[in-house]
Amino acid sequence: MGVTLRAILDLDHVFRKRGYRGQIGVRAAIGAVLKQSFRKSKRLTTSNWAASDLTPGQLLYAANDAFAALRVMEALGLNGQSADTLRE
Repeated sequence: MGVTLRAILDLDHVFRKRGYRGQIGVRAAIGAVLKQSFRKSKRLTTSNWAASDLTPGQLLYAANDAFAALRVMEALGLNGQSADTLRE
């Protein structure tokens, strides 16, 4: 696809370092940190993400997911730290 990924960080790892148990994804993190709900469409979640062309719905879903993760990191005061530092 010609995409180079950098600064990848799993929110689950961040939350486990803070003592949370179980899996914490974006939806649970939004609830835990921001006390807000974050609805995710099961249809889009399970759609074909390997397709060469994503649908407008998939693109919006991905953008919302990334933005929600950013909001969680900002709320935790971690938005200025590097992914490598947060993984340690």
